[in-house]
Amino acid sequence: MFNALNRYLSRLDGDPRQQQKESQGFGFQVLRNTNLELGIEPWFDFIIGINGRMIVRRKPLEILKDAS
Repeated sequence: MFNALNRYLSRLDGDPRQQQKESQGFGFQVLRNTNLELGIEPWFDFIIGINGRMIVRRKPLEILKDAS
């Protein structure tokens, strides 16, 4: 699944040969949930960035509103 996502993002990034020269590698930035009171399974990891780009969610999640 992540390989397909990487291929899709590399198409969005433009010329992959030029992109490889500029950066040392590709990957996912993962945030692990350690707050057991949040109500989300603790083994679930959140992907918050891909290839140096942060994933931005314009509409906040309802469960996060209730937790604060």
